[in-house]
Amino acid sequence: MARQAHNTVRMKIISLSRKSDLHSTRRLRAAAEARGHQWSVEDPHDFQIEFSCSGTLLYCRGEPFTGGSVALPRFGPTVGEHGLAVVRAMEQAGIPAVNSAAAIETARDKLRSFQRLIAAEIPLPRTWLVRTSGEFRKLTSGWPSGRYVVKLPLGAQGIGVMLAESRAAVESILDTMWGLQNTVLVQEFLEASAGRDLRVLVLGGQALGAIRRTAPPGEFRSNLHRGGCAQPAKLSGFESSLAVQVATVLGLDFAGVDLAESEKGIMVLEANAAPGFQGIESASGLDVAGHLIKFLEEKVCQRGIMQDERRG
Repeated sequence: MARQAHNTVRMKIISLSRKSDLHSTRRLRAAAEARGHQWSVEDPHDFQIEFSCSGTLLYCRGEPFTGGSVALPRFGPTVGEHGLAVVRAMEQAGIPAVNSAAAIETARDKLRSFQRLIAAEIPLPRTWLVRTSGEFRKLTSGWPSGRYVVKLPLGAQGIGVMLAESRAAVESILDTMWGLQNTVLVQEFLEASAGRDLRVLVLGGQALGAIRRTAPPGEFRSNLHRGGCAQPAKLSGFESSLAVQVATVLGLDFAGVDLAESEKGIMVLEANAAPGFQGIESASGLDVAGHLIKFLEEKVCQRGIMQDERRG
């Protein structure tokens, strides 16, 4: 009965995105409309929120927000707390979100997500949170010299990620960043996978597929937005289960999980709560947009069943 409901449900999907012309947005709209759904792209910055004793009211461009069946946040860290507040307001109004505001907030903060992942015994590159060059020098005194990756806690598409060729370079970056009152993370550089990683798309607790990304010459970041190239990749059982575990720990329904090889085995680099999928669709032919729309149907249908059961 539930599967039949999935095929007949008609949704109003609210896509929260600052750019309506992105590949992923256009593909999702086509997939949604092909299945008879209403699709609306809204800039999260166009929303206003009113808090009062009567509750929370959500407005869009100054007019009362008429609601929707499900929200699909597709914005990055640059949108900031405003975007998260909009998603929370929608959730409070009974509109489910994929992903939830809580999951997005956790995933976009590298420090918070690393702490969650380490607590779940998920393998990560050795990482230090330090304030000064002196602290870094003391903590790594017994660590082999080499290259390091310096990261800002918030960032996406390779923004806020720097390669330091030596400890001296790390110390210089640390002193500069702390002089600007920026928190930074220092991470060991995985030489075994220099310029390469595995991007795994996870949806609803399953690994949809993966691509192997390779950085262009002279670049250590393999992000496709940085000129990297992609090839379809076949996942091992361990890689698939690890990516799913990362998404589960962070509470993400839909995630791009980045894995890399190391001398100690596969390591998790990070997870993206609003992953693009042009690369994986182009490289493998996987219909990510179609899978995601079907998942939204199931999410809305299941929510309706649960509400009916509570009323009954």
